[in-house]
Amino acid sequence: MFKFMQSRLWIIPLILFVLNLVLKLLFITSNPIALDEPFTIFYAQPAFGKMLQIHLADNTPPLFDVLLFVWIKYFGIGPLSVRFLPCLFSSLTVIYVYLLGKKLGGVLCGLVSSLIFSFSSFHIYFAHEARTYSLFALLSTASLFYYFCLEEKGTRFYFMLFVASNVLLTYTHYFGVFVIGGELVLSFLFLRQFPFTFRKIWLGFLIWLAFISPLFTFALTRYHTVRKTGFWVSSPPWDAWYENIRKFSNEPMVAVGFLLVVVLGLGQLVWRKTYKNNPSLLFFPLFFFGIYFSLFFFSFFIPVFLDRYLIFLSIPFYLLVATAVTQLTDGTKANILLPVAACLSMIVTVNLKPGNQRDPIGLTAFIRSQKDSATAVFIAPPWLDKGILYYFDLAVFRDEAHFDQNMQAGRWYRGYSVDDAIKTIPKGVHRLLYVTDDTKVLESNPPVPDVNLSNFRKKETRRFGLTDGVIVFER
Repeated sequence: MFKFMQSRLWIIPLILFVLNLVLKLLFITSNPIALDEPFTIFYAQPAFGKMLQIHLADNTPPLFDVLLFVWIKYFGIGPLSVRFLPCLFSSLTVIYVYLLGKKLGGVLCGLVSSLIFSFSSFHIYFAHEARTYSLFALLSTASLFYYFCLEEKGTRFYFMLFVASNVLLTYTHYFGVFVIGGELVLSFLFLRQFPFTFRKIWLGFLIWLAFISPLFTFALTRYHTVRKTGFWVSSPPWDAWYENIRKFSNEPMVAVGFLLVVVLGLGQLVWRKTYKNNPSLLFFPLFFFGIYFSLFFFSFFIPVFLDRYLIFLSIPFYLLVATAVTQLTDGTKANILLPVAACLSMIVTVNLKPGNQRDPIGLTAFIRSQKDSATAVFIAPPWLDKGILYYFDLAVFRDEAHFDQNMQAGRWYRGYSVDDAIKTIPKGVHRLLYVTDDTKVLESNPPVPDVNLSNFRKKETRRFGLTDGVIVFER
């Protein structure tokens, strides 16, 4: 059945890449620049040394920010420009997904896994976000692919790519250590089957340690800082393990179907003992479930079970589904319905325009309509400022060196509460626009109980997107 495709295998990855690029470019600018994107873009603008210093103190290592720093020097900071890199990284990932699936279970497995990935709303969302996560997914998948290539003798080139992908992975996101840790642990479990791979992996691990040693100090410093100030991620509810799989799978019914297929496929794998002929089939069940549920239970102590942090596990999940599908398919025309159904379930439920539920464009248009020489704008909390100024005044946003001075000159102030605003704004201000993402403040009346509003009275409240809003006060 696949004889035609097998004679032209080089065409399939190219077609899949083009398909992904088209799908992910269609609505790449449909969402406004929002959430963490303005922060990433803003701090990719300074001189290289300053930019690197800022991002080394961030929650993620600086590789993506370095690439974005170079990119915007040539292509600017418009939405299409800053999001094209994540879109490209996500589109390239499908090549590794296909090759991994093909290596595990043949062409059918490669096609099923790559089509599930291609029509994942979860990955389309991160392809539309100017953040590190699509690069994280690409390098995680590349590392896993080169891990399997080490089974073959005489693969010095693959060994170099394996080490390089792991080094770049760690400089992209600290959670890359879970990929590498999983590879190391499973190399012990498969020692008898792949002794040659075991030696290469551990040699690669030592080389990797040498290259990532500069990150140790920054990672430990950041960890201690977060321990003191508190984690912004809360402990997960008990159904969070399912909720993230649902996000990986577009819709609840698809998630349930995929989990059922995985259970049946693993049952058949064990019943028929096909893993004895192909031990690699055990890799992704152990890799995915081992890391996924370890992070889930660990999050009750230190919260880390967040969908974007788990993006590196979504692709092993797709490969797990695809290998289960091939286990339940014997190649007959009747059984081809299962892989077709797996792919169609993602195709018919995909959202090509997943929203970020923010409306900074509407918010800044309202501010512009209200702001005059006697109006002050107070932003709470302070880190909302970059997203607002990106749309209100791009010239101020671009001038990173004088950003604070320009904000103050334009009567833009920052703090954490209405009380802060009343204490901060200067005399001569007759209208105060209080911008916040605190829904409790926006919905309360008065805005904050027991606050000294001085001579100001609340005139109106406007909501924009899921959480943002403006309260207008006038004397």
